[in-house]
Amino acid sequence: MFKLPWLQLYRVEGDSMSPTLKPDSVLLGSKLIKPKPGHVSVIDRSPVSIKRIKRIDDEGIWVEGDNSEASTDSRDYGYIDPKAIKAIVFMKLL
Repeated sequence: MFKLPWLQLYRVEGDSMSPTLKPDSVLLGSKLIKPKPGHVSVIDRSPVSIKRIKRIDDEGIWVEGDNSEASTDSRDYGYIDPKAIKAIVFMKLL
């Protein structure tokens, strides 16, 4: 994977974003895009997680996988801190 200060490649692992993103899809994310509901985000968790932003409010950012049956997300761990957003995905490469 290459790294630039504002761009990075990410690989989807698991089925939590199916059918939108399949396992092994390669995504390009940017730190320069302001998170908004509907964006697919890369979250700094262990392991790194790719989830869709559902809402942003005073409590933080609520994220969910597109495949609710296969996703561990805010329904399990609650709101995330905005600082946990590593990037916003803006392009699927593979």
